[in-house]
Amino acid sequence: MSRSNNVLAAFLGVPIVLLLFLPSKLPTGDVDNQPEETEDQKLPQRVLRRGKRVSENISLRGTNLSAMSHEERARVVQTVLTQPTTTCRKLIRVGGRSCRRHYDGSKLVCFDAAVRPTLMGDCLTYSFGVGNDFTFDEAMQDYGCEVHSFDDDKDHRTYVRMQGPKVHFHAARVGIENKYVKYCEDLANGTRHCRSPVLYQTMERTRRLLKHEDRVIDYFKMDIEGSEWAVFLDTIANNPSVLPLTKQIGLEIHLENLSEDSLLTQRAGIASYLKVLQEFEELGFMLAKVDNNDLNPSRKTVDGINFSIYAE
Repeated sequence: MSRSNNVLAAFLGVPIVLLLFLPSKLPTGDVDNQPEETEDQKLPQRVLRRGKRVSENISLRGTNLSAMSHEERARVVQTVLTQPTTTCRKLIRVGGRSCRRHYDGSKLVCFDAAVRPTLMGDCLTYSFGVGNDFTFDEAMQDYGCEVHSFDDDKDHRTYVRMQGPKVHFHAARVGIENKYVKYCEDLANGTRHCRSPVLYQTMERTRRLLKHEDRVIDYFKMDIEGSEWAVFLDTIANNPSVLPLTKQIGLEIHLENLSEDSLLTQRAGIASYLKVLQEFEELGFMLAKVDNNDLNPSRKTVDGINFSIYAE
């Protein structure tokens, strides 16, 4: 399998920050045979202004992360998550709803010729963590993609399997184990309330059940409320073909460990973020876009570095 110009679009929490990564290779045969865009080819929603500045890349390739100081780790994580190292010329905001002139639930998709979703034929989109918002999924369907949407709680059990002609809903969450999890809470009246068990499936099981093991993923959207770091590490370790077969990823990132009071917990979080970012670079991903939306800002300073905790 070879790749040329993959895209990783990553979103950082509730001030919304988009990180768009462009690597150097893309799944075999996916780009060179695509037709040129025609005048009547409808692009979803609006084109974003192209960023002009591209910063120098901080390379993590082959770096011994354990040898770095805590201050250096924090600085590198902040830099990699906020400073573009490449660009996308035709960046489109897809789906979402507007609230006080800020978009919620939308994702950015790169429509540059080398990386755009397949115009004809076998376009595939994964949407992990839909909540109750299928606007992105429906927009990608309208573009021509087969879309598989995932989430699970008691409300999702009532959802129909087909949310549109090509939007397939699955009552499951992506995780690092295949199991049901029951979430409980102690109430003020002394009773304990437990919700219906939630189904978690690994990326490997999800791909196998869908018979997608060898299919190229045109767009991989993930919004799973803080579990993304563990899921990516598990996917890279146990289903290593997924990212090499992926053209773009829309990722909401949560730096929730940094909001804890324990410095040890904060530093453990930074170490795990750094490991994922190193794996991304080893796969060739570069940051192309940072898009802020200060709807609900939350920040924390750790080892002298001020982080935005959430973005979408």
